[in-house]
Amino acid sequence: MAPPHRRRAAVAVRAFVALTALLCATGLAPAPATAPVAVAEVPAPTPTTSVVTVRTGGDRTADAVVGPLAGVTLGLFTDEAATDPVDPDWGVCVSDAEGDCSFTVPGTGPGGPHEGAVYTVRQITAPSGWYTNPELRTGPGSGSGSLSPAYAFPTPELEGGQTYSSTSDFMYSTEYRESPFTASTGIWQQSRNNPPLNGACGIDVALVLDLSASVGSALPQLKAAADQFTDTLAGTPSRLSLFSFDRNSPSTGTENHPEPTSVSTQAGAEAFKSLYADWELGSGTNWDQGLYAVPDPVRPDRGADRRQPDPVQQAHRG
Repeated sequence: MAPPHRRRAAVAVRAFVALTALLCATGLAPAPATAPVAVAEVPAPTPTTSVVTVRTGGDRTADAVVGPLAGVTLGLFTDEAATDPVDPDWGVCVSDAEGDCSFTVPGTGPGGPHEGAVYTVRQITAPSGWYTNPELRTGPGSGSGSLSPAYAFPTPELEGGQTYSSTSDFMYSTEYRESPFTASTGIWQQSRNNPPLNGACGIDVALVLDLSASVGSALPQLKAAADQFTDTLAGTPSRLSLFSFDRNSPSTGTENHPEPTSVSTQAGAEAFKSLYADWELGSGTNWDQGLYAVPDPVRPDRGADRRQPDPVQQAHRG
């Protein structure tokens, strides 16, 4: 079997080929509009109830800011393996326009049936245009000792008259250096679906090259894949911009090129390929910063959970 870095490079080449088969005949279509969702105040607890409130996030709106996402459906479960919420009514919530998803748990006062109960918050569905992340791989930058924990969080022991927030009382954590790598801003994150394509010849593409040291001897294959991608678009009314990352973006010794370069001629394609022809590898892996370096309108703003995906670093934690 080929070494891992060569298998990754081969996958990258195949992905480039598959994608470029679509590009000349298609263009990006705008994301479908969604209906506005009302804002609902986080309810206040009573002496016999507890409120568990979770902040849900969508697009990143600034370097370290994640905007709210409405329509996220969460549930309270007895544990990570349970198939149904603890109750079909109070055990289910849907986030509002401010991204607040709140459960009012009854019977948590002294002597109540749910006093001291601990539930696990899990996602049930995502709003249109988004998908859920059932697991999140976490670990050190080396990739060793990584974990794939469920994207689920236990509540504290519930007491009547108390409100428990994901951004302060549970889910939130700053522990990213040691296992189990639970660091999180407490904002429940989903991922966007890829935008649809419509009929058009030519497209604007941001090419982001991973120049982390782990690419190793596969660097020539990475450049060859980028060359093939560029040559496939040559002769179409397409434009390419270029970015790189290692532990930062741009990668050590390179420069990002956000200004789109036309590849409508082969000369334009050759000029674009010359931008990365002499790039060398750096150190570390920070795809988060690499992707965030791509300006609008090429990429929609990204949200980010603060738990550290393996095998990368995150400089921007949403």
